[in-house]
Amino acid sequence: LESTFDEEAITNALVLLTSTDQHVICFTTGHNELDPVDRTAGVGLGQAVTRLEGQNYTTRSISLVREAGVPLDCEVVVAADPQYDFLPAEVELLTAHVASGGHLLLMLDPSHANGLAQEMRRFGLAMADDMILEMAADAALFGGDASYILLDEQSFDFHPITQPIDGFVLTRMVRSVSAGEPVEGINVQELIRTTPQAWTKTGLESITDFNPDPNTDRIGAIPLMAVAEVADPAHIALDPAAAPGRTRRSGARVAVIGDIDFATNELLLTSNNLDLLLNTLAWMVGEEDQISIRPNTAAEAGLTLNLLQGLLMWLICLVVAPGLTMLGALSTWRSRRNR
Repeated sequence: LESTFDEEAITNALVLLTSTDQHVICFTTGHNELDPVDRTAGVGLGQAVTRLEGQNYTTRSISLVREAGVPLDCEVVVAADPQYDFLPAEVELLTAHVASGGHLLLMLDPSHANGLAQEMRRFGLAMADDMILEMAADAALFGGDASYILLDEQSFDFHPITQPIDGFVLTRMVRSVSAGEPVEGINVQELIRTTPQAWTKTGLESITDFNPDPNTDRIGAIPLMAVAEVADPAHIALDPAAAPGRTRRSGARVAVIGDIDFATNELLLTSNNLDLLLNTLAWMVGEEDQISIRPNTAAEAGLTLNLLQGLLMWLICLVVAPGLTMLGALSTWRSRRNR
């Protein structure tokens, strides 16, 4: 039950009333992924999970190795920045989940699990082993730290996930995600790009110069999120032994984001970060009515006044309003006395 009666509580109650489906979101474990239970101010995902569970989602953690695959009730599998690569058998089990109509959300920082990143080519998506740096004017907001990427409405392509977002999304330490080699039966769309002043750096272990090199670096509007919709899963590369008893089904949706920081407890409530995450999951499970802009619970209600406005407010509250009240009282007293 909601402990407060505010806009978010009302929205969650309406979602629970209008949606008849309970969606199960499963977080992978075993590769040092971010903790979906941690609700501290650090890098856990607990705040995101709390908001998911406030709506019509159930979350739990799974081990592909111990469970020999993705449980059938897991509608969306979330791989939240695994530090280490999945075993080949795990990759096949994850691919079998998608080939049989299940959904996958991968959020992956630079230099992490590069083998798993390369496996996204099975779905027509390409994750490079790089890091995006940004030197547009907004980088100055973060002390000139080019690893912060500030995305505004001009960064978003037209899509149900991004269409409602009219503010900005803040990411940090991002890798590029783009459409890869086309796979028959899979439709791919790049959703989010940086400004034209961004560029990518590879060989992250030896970076010493944070200025773009036109000869080696990719310069321009760099994509960092892409999605794939599976219309015909017959062409997804898959070991048949990985999916015993599973039938290939269309309808799977895969979303890949080259960043995890935007969804962590630290940055989740920054502007529209929460909207990007929840909109992505709502789109994946077909809850189009839940794709929206949500109230920012981190924002504090307040009134900011300049010096003149403050002086006027002081005069009205301490002089004008009490004075009018006293004049009214005196007028009433005199009227009654003259009767």
